[in-house]
This record gives sequence, structure tokens and C-alpha cells, in this order.
Amino acid sequence: MSQTLYPNSQHDRPHGRCYDHHCKHAAWIELSAVAFKIIFFLFASYRPTKGNFFPVGERRLSEACGVGRASVKNAIDELIEKGHLKLERKGRPFGDSRTRERVVSLTRFDTVTCTGDPDLPLMVWREKHALDKS
Repeated sequence: MSQTLYPNSQHDRPHGRCYDHHCKHAAWIELSAVAFKIIFFLFASYRPTKGNFFPVGERRLSEACGVGRASVKNAIDELIEKGHLKLERKGRPFGDSRTRERVVSLTRFDTVTCTGDPDLPLMVWREKHALDKS
């Protein structure tokens, strides 16, 4: 009897997908390497049955992605600014460790508070470049 290589794998459950045509758009190409790594990490972690919210503490993501905390903080700020993520809860420097981390959601999937928009990062990019040209 054969056993699965990854017994805890969730490959059979629905998850977020990032397609080739998204990655070739300038809105994705302009992301820093750390931001690109984090957005893919969050896409891989997304499960429709668990809700669209992710704690993005610098310590947690720096260990998961193998980069420094300051790089993670800057990358999360970049992803929020460029429309890939929405800030659901601000972090804070004190209190219970569960409430310290920022919580974000992927803008392309629905949340409890709003309907998702897969093209939001592209629209933010277009608006920014329209302002730059004027």
C-alpha cells in the first residue's frame, strides 16, 4: 500500500490561484521580490472555508519567507498601498500576542465586510500611472 508523500497536504481543497497573465501585468512586475513572495504565500494559504483574513505579523512572515522583519513590514505596506491586500485590523505594540499582529485580507476574494475584486490591483496601477502621466 502506498502512502501519500505529504499526508497533511491540502492539494484537494480549493485555494487561491495566481495565473500567468496576472504575473505578467506591470502591476505585479513592479512589486518588490519580498512583496511578491508574501502575496504568493498568502494565495497558497487561502481557503474559502476558513475565511479571507490573515495575521501578518513581521516575525511570523519573516520566518516563513526567510527575510528580515523590516523587509516584511515594508512589503506588507507596499501590498496594501498597491491594492493587493486590504488592512482589516491595525496591529499594536502591546497586549495579547494574538491581537498585536496586523490582519489583512486578499482584495480579490470576498470578506465579511466587502465583495472581492480580482482586478483591484490592476485598477490601482492604472490610476497611479494615469496621475503620473498628467
